[in-house]
Amino acid sequence: MSHIAVSDTGASEPPTPNYCDPKITGAVEEAFEAVWAVIKANDQAGGETEPDCERRVELSRKLAEFVVDGITDPAELRSRVLASFGFAEARQE
Repeated sequence: MSHIAVSDTGASEPPTPNYCDPKITGAVEEAFEAVWAVIKANDQAGGETEPDCERRVELSRKLAEFVVDGITDPAELRSRVLASFGFAEARQE
């Protein structure tokens, strides 16, 4: 039996993902920590920046946007969020 939902227009839609799935929450946590480390490493001493709380909220929002769009790989989340914040990602081997 298929789990594809059919909308009012008759178009097939994939099932809504379980955002509480440990794989997704783990990926988000991993990406959050990786991106936060880059943000903190790029803080300029004595510079005027947003308070950490506000930056963490913005990071969380951005991660949520990508997860809702179907991105759940931690490396891809990290890469996309860093790019959205204007950071060039250093390749990790």
